[in-house]
Amino acid sequence: MYSRMTLRLLLAAALLLANAGAFAQKDTLTFMTYNLLQYGNTRNFCDTQCKNTNLNTVLKQVRPHIWGVNEMSTSEAVANALMASVLNTDGADWWRKAPMTPAGGSPIVNAIYYDSRKVGLLATTNVPNEARLNLYKFYYKAGDLDRNPDTLFFHVVVVHLKAGSGASDAQSRDRETQALMTLLARQGVQNLFLMGDLNVYTANEAAFQNLTTNTNADINLI
Repeated sequence: MYSRMTLRLLLAAALLLANAGAFAQKDTLTFMTYNLLQYGNTRNFCDTQCKNTNLNTVLKQVRPHIWGVNEMSTSEAVANALMASVLNTDGADWWRKAPMTPAGGSPIVNAIYYDSRKVGLLATTNVPNEARLNLYKFYYKAGDLDRNPDTLFFHVVVVHLKAGSGASDAQSRDRETQALMTLLARQGVQNLFLMGDLNVYTANEAAFQNLTTNTNADINLI
């Protein structure tokens, strides 16, 4: 889950921050995405405590500043407990969670956590009619932000596209990504990062093409 996707996000974030002329020095943001597999819901595999133990190991290795997750319980209490158990530990108290959005009847949702020393959250948006696609707007907390409000703004999309290899599953992913790109274009999004569980099988799939062949360079994901 870390590997090449996170490294590409890391490189893109570093380039954005390095090229922002308002900053006196370079900085790096590390992004991480993870499918928590029914976190907080009762299942006959690795339970919440088991996952917390494993997540502690992963997070201490990666040390992200923004962490998007899939398959979180719809319970705010459960999502906050994760933050307290694996993020705000060992003296850390700077992790925050974006408000959770309606699940559309699903027992799981996306969530995003962020290091409030580095970034601040400005807005949270649901993709219309698509409960498992979420758009977040952040700003970078430059060292001179109190004196100079000209900073970097960026958007993060957390997605959990329809799983399955059938034709109807691919059609659902096509619909979901079309709805996402429509929203991004309408909102004039720039400096975009996408993370999550795409469940895409080939580069020829319509969902992948929707994300990577858009004529709007600000939202095209290649």
